[in-house]
Amino acid sequence: LLWIDDRCRPSEKPDRILALAASRGVPVEAKPRSDLDQIAQGDIHNGLIGFGEALPQPTLKEVLDTVEGAGEDPFILILDEVQYEQNLGAILRTAAWSGVHAVVVPTRRGAGLSPIVQRIAMGGAEVVPVVREGLMSALATLRRRGVRILGAEADGVRAWCEVPMDGPLAIVLG
Repeated sequence: LLWIDDRCRPSEKPDRILALAASRGVPVEAKPRSDLDQIAQGDIHNGLIGFGEALPQPTLKEVLDTVEGAGEDPFILILDEVQYEQNLGAILRTAAWSGVHAVVVPTRRGAGLSPIVQRIAMGGAEVVPVVREGLMSALATLRRRGVRILGAEADGVRAWCEVPMDGPLAIVLG
């Protein structure tokens, strides 16, 4: 479902969005701007609000099974204490472009998948699953599955470009 401001004037961006919605059979409803403002809860909506299904929340084991079943080496990011939604959104946006298979966020001390995260991720949250799992449990699962685990450290001994990034890999950031 797509809501559009009932006073929206034709222009390039909304017209492209409406054409895409029509081509995919997405229902469109014209609504007063006040309705859009209420749903957006003060956030910027630019006269358009889309509603969709909740994103799936797979376990790390499910992600690994899917990736390995497709004959690929897993590439996982593990976030340690990334608490700001803006940072998680930016990481998801970059992860989608980088071929990351999942981003693991601890169940405690970590930002969750919120509307703010999804907006900042600009589609990255729809491409890269966010796995909510305890950090120690996730690391143990990765070790049992033979995934090499690297930690990113600002004062590390080696630059990232000196480390082999092939094979099953998980990188811990935070």
